[in-house]
Amino acid sequence: MAPKIFVGVNLNFSKFVYGHKRTLEVVRNEIGVKHVEAVPDMDFGTVFFARKPDKFRAFHEEIAEHANKLGIKIASVLTFYRDNGYICHPDADVRENAYLTMQAMAVQGAAYGAKLVGPVLNCILKEDFEDRSRRAECMEQTWEAWERWLPELGALGVPGATVEQLSTLREPPSTIPQCRQVMDCLMRIYRKSGGKAARPWLCYDLGHGVTDDEKESDGDGSFAAWFKAFPDQIREIHVKNTDSQFMAAWPFSPEYDKKGIIDLNKVAAAIRDYLTGDELYAFVEYPGKRGRIIGEEDALAKNADSVRAFCKALAGAGFVENPADASWSIPGKK
Repeated sequence: MAPKIFVGVNLNFSKFVYGHKRTLEVVRNEIGVKHVEAVPDMDFGTVFFARKPDKFRAFHEEIAEHANKLGIKIASVLTFYRDNGYICHPDADVRENAYLTMQAMAVQGAAYGAKLVGPVLNCILKEDFEDRSRRAECMEQTWEAWERWLPELGALGVPGATVEQLSTLREPPSTIPQCRQVMDCLMRIYRKSGGKAARPWLCYDLGHGVTDDEKESDGDGSFAAWFKAFPDQIREIHVKNTDSQFMAAWPFSPEYDKKGIIDLNKVAAAIRDYLTGDELYAFVEYPGKRGRIIGEEDALAKNADSVRAFCKALAGAGFVENPADASWSIPGKK
């Protein structure tokens, strides 16, 4: 059974460009979607949460109220850029400060009424990854953090936690075999809680992929292979184009269609044929070039182009949009 798909945008492109409320207005008026993925405020969010947690939550609840007035659902909060990556740092105080970022993300997601919150699993430094004993210790510290955090997230009323697949072995999960291990560990934490913890899900990014020398299976660079490997665990995808080395982060627009390796028609067909979850959030993610007027305007236009291109591909694969909830589904499939 193909999932019901909610198409939206990741708000990375708006950080340091628009305020939170203005961003939502821009998304509604100029991109035309009703679902968004928010990002944490890596410049002040964790400190704000640590100093004044009640005001921090009220700040985000006010944003959620504005979203509701606009008819927009903030469905997810996902790390802006490895915000909590040092939860496996050698220094315990550094780890605890990184954990505060995870807690702040959880409260932000709860304030929005989000269904998903997604910190990075961890970020193992190269020198730690090269030391096998230290690498193992990093993973132990990672599981300790997530065993604390998933129940906290669930207690806040957020039902799901996403882990995004990345592009190098020292930032798991990045290969199919590594991802199986990660999801197994996270699901053990979930089951141990008796279902009270937030449920772990996988976010697959079309623009991510390991280099050839780090591949652990033939399908590590194929979205179809990932969809087949995790048909009921992929809850979210990031929609972006890229090059053959997975180095670029491109939109779906005419000037990139011939350079990019991602065929949205094949993506839509693979979703239809392989994914079996009840819901799938598909967020276009194109940060663009902030800090220059032409770059900021281009990012807005390219996000809109990419949304249109993906929706066209869904329609071509047999999905039909339901205006009532802005979802896409295959008619007659239950």
